[in-house]
Amino acid sequence: RLNNEEVKMLNACRVESVETVQRANLKILNQLRNYRDVWQDSLVSAERYLLALYSLKAATHLALTSQRKHFGMAIIRPGLRFEDPLDINAFKLAILSNSIVVPTWQSWLDGMNDRFSYVAVQPMAYVGRRYDVVFEPVEIERLFHAEKFMRWIVIKVLSNQTNVIC
Repeated sequence: RLNNEEVKMLNACRVESVETVQRANLKILNQLRNYRDVWQDSLVSAERYLLALYSLKAATHLALTSQRKHFGMAIIRPGLRFEDPLDINAFKLAILSNSIVVPTWQSWLDGMNDRFSYVAVQPMAYVGRRYDVVFEPVEIERLFHAEKFMRWIVIKVLSNQTNVIC
């Protein structure tokens, strides 16, 4: 937790408490109790994932509404440790071809890696705001899982609008 002075030093244009976000997520978590908990941890992982998705939604909103022109976004899930350097050429490829570049590692349950991707501006709006459509794939798949959700976003929403590069 940050104290007031540390928050001021950040010069943030948007600040929300974890408690506020947790209250927003409570409704979703209560609905998710009707489905299979694929993590088998009483929805603790689902709650953490929803927090990450909410943060991603806020960052995407800030990027898309900023007065600065953004060409793309590197989406990195919190807690990810990098052992290799980031590939700036893959990021350039995403931007120049209006694509999403997703690595093939960590694709559980026939899903698609949701931990890391490079995204051009157009697909960024969908990938970054997937928190808003969390129940559409849950109704179809009858479960809530990060990698399955990413695959649903990419195939059902983005495949007709942008290139997907794995």
